[in-house]
Amino acid sequence: MKLVKINAIWCGSCISMKNILKEVEKMYDFEAINYDYDFDEEEVKKYNVGNILPVTILLDDNDNEIERIIGEKSKEEIISIFNKYK
Repeated sequence: MKLVKINAIWCGSCISMKNILKEVEKMYDFEAINYDYDFDEEEVKKYNVGNILPVTILLDDNDNEIERIIGEKSKEEIISIFNKYK
């Protein structure tokens, strides 16, 4: 399982989610890739990210998208989503 995390340094929700995701990721064996919305434009375009940040995309072992988390979520919501795929 792989996580693609798309954030921006100017995004308040991204900062909040960064800490939550860092804490929750320790509970799972997911590879994580981080992209900055402004600096990694080519990579971000591949994922068709809209106007709401942060975006966390869960990919299966073949890099197929299986879930997309958009915006700020609670730690409990993230755990619930991740539990479906562990």
